[in-house]
Amino acid sequence: MGVVSLDEFCAALERFGLHVDGMGVKGAGGLKLAVVQALFSKYDEDGSGFISIERIRRREKLGLTSG
Repeated sequence: MGVVSLDEFCAALERFGLHVDGMGVKGAGGLKLAVVQALFSKYDEDGSGFISIERIRRREKLGLTSG
């Protein structure tokens, strides 16, 4: 299954209308990049800079919301 980089993650948030400060729509403000990076890092367990779509699906299916 595929993986997602931080840039792709931010782009997906933008598509859902959750603007990331300093990215996407100019002047839209929104979520601080540091907050988005922290959320991304929660799922990037191996520190590779990518998160696995399958891993997210498994964690959410099992109701795992923390480390």
